[in-house]
Amino acid sequence: MRFTWVLAIAATMVFPLGAGKFNHGLLGTSSDVVRLRVPRPPDAYPQIKSVNVQIVEADKGFTDQARLRMTIEQKLNKDFKIESQKGDATLKISVVTYDVPTVRREMRKETKSVEVSKKEWKTVEVSVPYWVGKGSISLSVRLLDAEGDTLDTFDPTSSYSQSRPLESDATGTTGSGLMSRALHAVNTPKQRGPSAPVDTAADINAALLSDLGHQILRRYVNTVDDLEIKLGCDDELRAGNKLVLGTQPDWEGAIKLWEAVKMKKNEGDRIYNLAVAYEALAYKEYAATLNPVSASEYFAKALDTYDRAMKADPTEKYIQGAAERLRLAKTNLDRAKDQRANWETEREKRRQEYHARLEGQRAIDSRREDSDQEKSFRRMVRRNLRSPNPGDLAKMGQDVFKLNELETTRILKQENARLVSVSEYETQFKMVVDDKVVSKEEREDLTLFAQGKNLDADDLRAVEAKYTFAEPGAPKAVPVAAPATVSTAPRATSPTVPKPAAPKAGTPATAAPGAGPKAAAVSVAPAKPATAAKK
Repeated sequence: MRFTWVLAIAATMVFPLGAGKFNHGLLGTSSDVVRLRVPRPPDAYPQIKSVNVQIVEADKGFTDQARLRMTIEQKLNKDFKIESQKGDATLKISVVTYDVPTVRREMRKETKSVEVSKKEWKTVEVSVPYWVGKGSISLSVRLLDAEGDTLDTFDPTSSYSQSRPLESDATGTTGSGLMSRALHAVNTPKQRGPSAPVDTAADINAALLSDLGHQILRRYVNTVDDLEIKLGCDDELRAGNKLVLGTQPDWEGAIKLWEAVKMKKNEGDRIYNLAVAYEALAYKEYAATLNPVSASEYFAKALDTYDRAMKADPTEKYIQGAAERLRLAKTNLDRAKDQRANWETEREKRRQEYHARLEGQRAIDSRREDSDQEKSFRRMVRRNLRSPNPGDLAKMGQDVFKLNELETTRILKQENARLVSVSEYETQFKMVVDDKVVSKEEREDLTLFAQGKNLDADDLRAVEAKYTFAEPGAPKAVPVAAPATVSTAPRATSPTVPKPAAPKAGTPATAAPGAGPKAAAVSVAPAKPATAAKK
């Protein structure tokens, strides 16, 4: 299979959390080498706008908590607002294990061919100095919402184990363990230059922390994987290749040319190019609609075409790798679709729960008319609340009076609130009757206070009957109040005053509690100023 480097597609994932988008267009070329930017949705799908990062525990050997926190914050600050106190969520980080990074120099025995003469070479054993670096760190990560409930947990780990001969110009990027993205973070042009090696224990530590920060970023944020890609460059395919080598690649036109081509050999190359084109169109369609479903037809066609290409050329590694890449991309985008659907389901569930709680609260606060069962239960509650040990009134309401939880809670809440309001009214009344007289203005103030607290005449009578006082100008005769009934919608009214009993001879007349307009006191004894005496 003959290959040349060509532009396939540049797709950049730039959509914010909760929506999907990546831009389709030219990323950049260098000697016909380009990158395919494949979208990668997050593993978890938290719908948050701000986060507070905390290092809550650390292995005793780890002392770089501040730098770890700052590294994570720097990774996340483009997608989330970083809060120093409480945010929409809290990211709690524990350093579970930490192998302190080390670097050392060691000598290794190696064989080397040495020229003895123009026609003679011999193999000798030589000692070669090597640079060896190691280190690892593992975390436990918990993402909690504002109420402290767990949104997500995972355990990222980063390790570094690498060696290189000191006499070479190795860059340190061929070792095992630490992902290349971490080394890239350390070896950026602004920091160390594009080909500078990791030299010190501090470099390894920085690379480990950067890698962990990147893993956390990929966990919660849409990211992009950059991949290089080739197209088959057989003579019959070059016309189609030219159509995708510009800033506006014409994949549809290239497909038409490649479909019409009759290959002399290497049929797998033609099918492979078609598969790449369908993959490019899948990403392009996704960019236009932000919906994996709309691109599913192109994904399916690309996968089928890659399978056909592998059958035509089963040993070609590029075809095998491309098919796996596309399967992974499709899986990731399908996961994004499922995550979005799950989030929308959870959001709708929370919305329904909120409205249910709201409706329930409205039902509890309702001042509607009581049913017969509720009237009986309310009277029972009032009697029992006077007792030091009222018992389980909620259970009584549901088991004995056959009320549901909302009906029971409504009455208990109203009756407990009534007791508090009665106590508050008595506090106000005691201040008013301190001089044993309730003036017209004081009565008006008490009436407004009682109305604001939804107290009825029975409540006021119970309070005012404890005290003796005069209301100058109160009427001589006041109709006796009707027998008290439990109101299901308590309302504040001025207390109805019972008809005062005729005073005994020699006893000063006393105004009844809650008397209306003031009237002169009447006495059978010699006239004296009306006074109030405590019973």
